[in-house]
Amino acid sequence: MALTPLIMIAGDGILTDTAFTKNTDLVSNISSYSNNITVSAFNNTVADLLADLHSDDGGSNSNGIHLSVINTFRATLDNSAPYLFDRIPSAYTVLTVDTFTAFLNNHLDNLLATSGQYAIYLQIANGYVQTTNEYLNSAANGADLGAQTFTSMDSLVTGNITSVNKFTSSWGQDLLNTGNLFDFSRLDIIGTPQALLESLIRVNGLTLISAELEENGLDPISLQTAINDSPDLVMNLLAQKRCYDAFQDISGQQLDDILSILEIKTSDITSLTDLLDLKKLFPNSYLNITSLNDGNLETIFDVDGNPSTYVQNLETEFSVVMPEDIARVNAAFGISLQQIKNIHQSTPQILGEQALSLETNQGLSIIDSLSEALPASVISSYQTLFTGGNGPNGTFYVSDLVGSPAGVPHTDNIETVNDVISDLDNLSALDDILEILTVASGVANGDYDGLNPGEVSIGPDLPGTGYYLTKDDAITALSDELSLAYASLSTEYSAETSSAESAYDDSVGHIFLELEHLSLAGIEFTTTYTTYDSGSLDGLPASKQSILSFTSNLHVFGKLSSKGNVAELLEKVSDTSTQGGQAIIAAMREGRNLDKLNTANIKADNEIDSTPAIIEPGDIQSSTQ
Repeated sequence: MALTPLIMIAGDGILTDTAFTKNTDLVSNISSYSNNITVSAFNNTVADLLADLHSDDGGSNSNGIHLSVINTFRATLDNSAPYLFDRIPSAYTVLTVDTFTAFLNNHLDNLLATSGQYAIYLQIANGYVQTTNEYLNSAANGADLGAQTFTSMDSLVTGNITSVNKFTSSWGQDLLNTGNLFDFSRLDIIGTPQALLESLIRVNGLTLISAELEENGLDPISLQTAINDSPDLVMNLLAQKRCYDAFQDISGQQLDDILSILEIKTSDITSLTDLLDLKKLFPNSYLNITSLNDGNLETIFDVDGNPSTYVQNLETEFSVVMPEDIARVNAAFGISLQQIKNIHQSTPQILGEQALSLETNQGLSIIDSLSEALPASVISSYQTLFTGGNGPNGTFYVSDLVGSPAGVPHTDNIETVNDVISDLDNLSALDDILEILTVASGVANGDYDGLNPGEVSIGPDLPGTGYYLTKDDAITALSDELSLAYASLSTEYSAETSSAESAYDDSVGHIFLELEHLSLAGIEFTTTYTTYDSGSLDGLPASKQSILSFTSNLHVFGKLSSKGNVAELLEKVSDTSTQGGQAIIAAMREGRNLDKLNTANIKADNEIDSTPAIIEPGDIQSSTQ
């Protein structure tokens, strides 16, 4: 790609670590939050309590407050209102640090240590999201694949050729032997006298049967002109009946000349009408030809070689043109060929050649027995393995992995919390909570000392009023008062408190979401204060992105089939007693088949649509004036 000035400038910014910085609105909101009235008051109270730490826990006061009591007090609202005091919600396990802002700032520093590092993380995250979303969207859409026409996994991996004949090799050879007889672009007339007439016209062989046509009241020149001038022409039934009658009179050397010019190598053809008889044309495979009947595959012939019940009940207008059984069989064959996607772009020679070596799921009983293209258990597995994405179908945004430095979603969430605390403060709704913190500080500072050392006397009209034999008892009582005060607040101002709780929890949860999926993408940091620390794990976990990328290449691996190459090794290590192990082998066979089908211009209908149902617009700044 050609470089531009802007590309050069941007590159310089990344290389010199001047390109990226933490979102300024996010930094401002964090600062405002850290200094709001409840966080400041709580931090001051905790500092007072720690200053009066009991000597049993390393403090200097034998009548002080035990650390376990202080920790219980600090965690009083961790479950209900951690946002008031900059705490980590009790639902999350964070090590070492116990404040949300410390946890978030550390995470931001990890992701944005340098501009270059963030650029790399962004690139890796983008690859992870693209790969993962393709699988998640495919899982969501997988049930639709073949929902109307799925017949078997063999049909799926052979472009439905096994739905025409499960013995592809013998049918492929029979098809090759028919030379230039069939025109797959005209399935509407296949197996009719007109189809045979057009075959002769294509090879300039109509003159070979001119006399017979004329004897039956047909003008060969007029027929050829009409057909050439109108490619979609369907001759009337009377004309086709006369053609069939003419064909019955052709045999011997005249027939041999026709077979030669059509390059037909099928043996035991004794009359030109035999070229309309599938039993004659496909002597090695006709018993296994199947057609589609209301979504189910039905044999065209029974075991004795007679038209099956399905065929006998098939209606076709051509039954007045030629023997009814042959007309119905050919109609069923035409229906059958329609199962092969893009067959109109192929020829019998190309299709037959590739059908000779098509691979099925023979020996892979689990795969072969599947009754749906993508089992519900597999769909559920992908949706379970990759959970937490905020996009449609549970898909991921890049911001789900590296959005924090850009302020996603923290800028808005912290602003919501700041606004709620400010509004509640303006309404004096926080007064009770703030008074409890003030009294707790007073207990630690000796403002409520009792008659004897360590005893506490909290006067009337104050939170926790009463006489306590120890400071521990007084702080414990104030902890209970704190819980009751917030319960009352959340009842009276439920909309406001619920909004703050939700926003705060979303931000904490988002950090964990990023850490989890960064880890799955192969990115871990020495210190995150969680179990995702690379220093606390026994090596890095296997990257799921790498696994999905590997899986996506199974078609390619299947074609690496020389001695000692990937296909051989994978077959030898695949566990064929499991669905997954068999699927490895089946997918490689599918890849080899796809090459052959492409050569034959046949489209295999085995691709799951990974297009998301909804594409949401991003919050992009307007550039218009």
